[in-house]
Amino acid sequence: MTQGEDLNFKKYGITTNCTVRNVFEWVNKRTLCEKCRKDRYKIDPAIEEKEKKNNFFSNLILGLSSESIEVPLDLLIIGEAHGGRPDAFRTQKSLEKEVEYIADYYLFKELLEKFHQKEMRDLFEWLDEQRIKYVFTDLVKCYVWRKNNENFEIAIERCSEYLQRQVDVLQPRIILVLGKKAQKQINKWHFKQNKPHIINSIFPSMFTADKWVKTDGWAQIKKEIQELYSKNRTEI
Repeated sequence: MTQGEDLNFKKYGITTNCTVRNVFEWVNKRTLCEKCRKDRYKIDPAIEEKEKKNNFFSNLILGLSSESIEVPLDLLIIGEAHGGRPDAFRTQKSLEKEVEYIADYYLFKELLEKFHQKEMRDLFEWLDEQRIKYVFTDLVKCYVWRKNNENFEIAIERCSEYLQRQVDVLQPRIILVLGKKAQKQINKWHFKQNKPHIINSIFPSMFTADKWVKTDGWAQIKKEIQELYSKNRTEI
């Protein structure tokens, strides 16, 4: 493990050394979000007044991790985005609160309302059983206000800087990429460290559910992760 002070985010993950904690805090400063916000105003000027009135804005959700992680990381899971929520901005909480929010959605919420929640929880539980250390994050790290997806490509380009910073620090041995947009972005990269093994997959959702079930869901992906993980362990 990289040297550093352990900083615990309770049971919600992102429990790691200060180097990785620092990058999550850097991401949370939202250095490019102001540009995205202004572009959103251009698409719909009325949203600016609504934000000012309610003190709401689109905020970053960094993802979650197994309860403790080490660098180099075993597995980084990258989705596309948390989804558009028109006119439904939340106030920015502390980094711990944002981690808690997304972790509760995927790991602890009693009622599994959506197909992807059930499938992602299945994967996370399996990874914990295998003692594979993981971080789950997204290419677009905010609730992106969309109008005909006009600003989504902008958000992808700007959020990719945050994601690249996370990858550089976490140094994942394996990256599981869920969805075509995230795959397209990852294919552009030149990795600073040794290039990780990349596994591409569709994202389990209501739109892909039939195809997901027909192709055995996580079965082949779990097999490939386990084989790569075992190989990495023997090479250390």
